[in-house]
Formats: sequence, C-alpha cells, structure tokens
Amino acid sequence: LDYRVDPSPDMAVLRVDAQLEAAPGSSLVSALPEYLEDLQLETNGTWRALDDWELPQSQGRKRWHLRYSYRLRDAARSENDPQEAGLYGGVIVSPCSSWLLRPEVFSKGDYRLKVVCPAEISFECGVNKVGGEYRAPTQTLEQTPASVLGPISVAQLGQVAFARVKGAVQLNDAQLLDLVKQRLSGVSNYFGRFPVRRALLIILPTSSGYLRGIAIGSGGASVVLLLPTLMSSQELLHNWELTHE
Repeated sequence: LDYRVDPSPDMAVLRVDAQLEAAPGSSLVSALPEYLEDLQLETNGTWRALDDWELPQSQGRKRWHLRYSYRLRDAARSENDPQEAGLYGGVIVSPCSSWLLRPEVFSKGDYRLKVVCPAEISFECGVNKVGGEYRAPTQTLEQTPASVLGPISVAQLGQVAFARVKGAVQLNDAQLLDLVKQRLSGVSNYFGRFPVRRALLIILPTSSGYLRGIAIGSGGASVVLLLPTLMSSQELLHNWELTHE
C-alpha cells in the first residue's frame, strides 16, 4: 500500500493518492470515514467515481490506483479528540489511520506514506520513518500512532522528535526542552535504554482545565500531551504525566 498525501495550506483538505494491492471486490475502509469524499478509481488512464467503496470484480487485477479528498479541518473541529482528529492552537493532531483508505482485508507487507506539505506548514508522524517516508506493517493501519500537521516547531532529542507550537504554554522554549530531556533521561535510566528506535512527542495547548496525555503505538510510537494554557510552570515541572506516558 503506497500513499502520497498533499495537505492544503490551510489544512482544510488532504488530497490523497493511493496505490493499493488488493483482491478484486474488496471493500475499502478507514477509521474515520465521514469526512472522506470524491473517491475515484483510475482504469486505463480514465478516472471514475467509486461511490460504493468496493473495488470492481476484475479478473487478475491486483493493483489499484485511487484518489480522494479528506476534510481534515472539519474532522478536527467536530471530533475534538487527538485519537481521531483534534484542533489545538491552530495545529491538527490525528492518527493517519483516520484518513488513510485501505482494503478491509489486509495483505502481507508494509504500507508506505509520504506527505508533501506547502511551505506554510509541516507534518510529523509517530509511524516508523525510513528516509523521507513513513513505513509500517499493513495490519497496524487499523490504529496508527498520532501525527501532527500545522505551523509546528520540531526538535530532535535523541530518538524523539519533539513537536510543539512555540510560545503556547507557560514554560519558555528552553524550560520546555529541559523538562522533556529530564523525562526522557528518567525513562531511559529506568529501562537501561530508550525503549523504542523512534518516537514522536507532541505538546500542544488546550483550553481545558486539566492536563491530558495519550500514548499510541502500533507501527511506531507517539505521545500527545495537551497542556492547559493557564497551567503554571511550577505545576508542569512537578507533574508526572509526561513520564507516565
């Protein structure tokens, strides 16, 4: 399964081009399908609508070329959940399983994902990264690690890609980086090493009155930490949630 995703500059829409290997007649699914539209199938250079989300019965054909649009910003506003799609400080957090269309019955092998962003925004994902693309076993597409899209700042701290919106929480950048490094060091010391090859840490602001942390694995590793904008630096420095996740 090969995917190329082109987000619009305002993050309203993802345009997805997919090359899928699947049996004729296979049903297509995604974890959050309500916002997927304009699904089309290419046959001999001609595109046609695939309204029933089922691949045609076609003797001997195994490779399919699809394209569709996904209303990501609408999903984030309506769902308001980082495990499906959520909008926080002008940044969207969503696992790619929410918006990647796949065959209902998995084939063996890996899926590959490449996201090409306009200059205004960036994308990071907790799925295992190989070169410039993300790659993991196809069976993990039912629930993938979190991804983040928007005007983010990304720092590489050892095996952790740390994504955040600058200036969105009470700690300044230096304090926030020090806090993350301390928590990473504690986890590494406990296990004797950092327990995964690569992880994505996303820290974003929320208007909620409490701190919320979510860890998602399956084909990679990610942690989303939603920090109340009014949480004081002292409260955050003494909070255990980041270490726990």
